[in-house]
Amino acid sequence: MSAVKKVAVACCDANGSSTIVTVTLDVSAEQVANGEHIELAIESVEGQGYEAPFLVFEGNEIKNIAKVVQELDCPIPFTLKDADTLTGSPQQGNILFAEDNVCVQLLGFSDAVSEDDVGIVAHFDYNDGNLLLRAFADINEEDPTTTIDFSGARNEMRLERV
Repeated sequence: MSAVKKVAVACCDANGSSTIVTVTLDVSAEQVANGEHIELAIESVEGQGYEAPFLVFEGNEIKNIAKVVQELDCPIPFTLKDADTLTGSPQQGNILFAEDNVCVQLLGFSDAVSEDDVGIVAHFDYNDGNLLLRAFADINEEDPTTTIDFSGARNEMRLERV
């Protein structure tokens, strides 16, 4: 029986720059147990033109990469696919990790005090035990237009167990 397994492969592109490529494999439990999926992942990225050295990350190792990325002070790009696939186009954005909050930037959007496309449209912050989401939905307003306090979403606030 085969299963889908996703791994990340650190390698070099054709210009010699470091990069990380995701690979989705259809492999059996035996192939995973024997480490064959590692070889298949490397063969896949080599076939796409990437070069050694290769380092394959899987499972919790991938979570470790994400944890370290937040300490690098660089934006993490993302793409939101439009739910209306017939007429919608994807929305590009970045997540930024600051010392005391997590911020979202969106291409085509900004805030009142930043250049276009680099302003913060929303950020989470944690103050005095309260998790808050502050949204800047009006480019002409310096203060957040909406603040959501997540205190009511704490697990201990549940009235009935699911």
